[in-house]
Amino acid sequence: MLNAEQLESNKNKFKETNQKYNIFTDSLEQFLGDDFFIAPATTMLDMYGCYPGGLLSHCFKACKYAVKTNELLPEKMRVDVKSILKTIFISQIGKVFLFKPNSNQWQRDNQGKMYDFTDNLVSMRVGERSLFYAGKYGVDLTEEECQAILNSDKDSDDKMAKFHSTTLSHVIKIGFELSILEEKNG
Repeated sequence: MLNAEQLESNKNKFKETNQKYNIFTDSLEQFLGDDFFIAPATTMLDMYGCYPGGLLSHCFKACKYAVKTNELLPEKMRVDVKSILKTIFISQIGKVFLFKPNSNQWQRDNQGKMYDFTDNLVSMRVGERSLFYAGKYGVDLTEEECQAILNSDKDSDDKMAKFHSTTLSHVIKIGFELSILEEKNG
């Protein structure tokens, strides 16, 4: 859980990062509004980021690990840090309106299911919805960034994503996986 101070700190940190790296367009930022800053990352307590502000917190951790992973690579394999940050944040915006608080107290108390899925959205994977929002609100993405966003929520047994992806896709995936491990074991 994050307290009000931590939520505000993360919001300000993202605004500074966004200003420095031009991740969101003004229209995307307006569309997402404060919902972006308070969105959870998942629906269940036994998962990760299942609390207000969990999505942004998860993104920051993923950025930290993806950038560090990128630094370990031989120079000719490294990708631009701006592309890493942009891809991580954009890949998760599909979750912003995806969850609503669970009104079933029994499920909250006994199963840890704190959120339900929003009923009125067309069914899409998070990466697909994220690309839809990005395109609709004027975010310019490279082919590699699009691939990384689509691959970010694919299963590890997807051979196309595993063996035919760019370095960016792999760096992003590692960042997300380590972010989840930190939250679960931290």
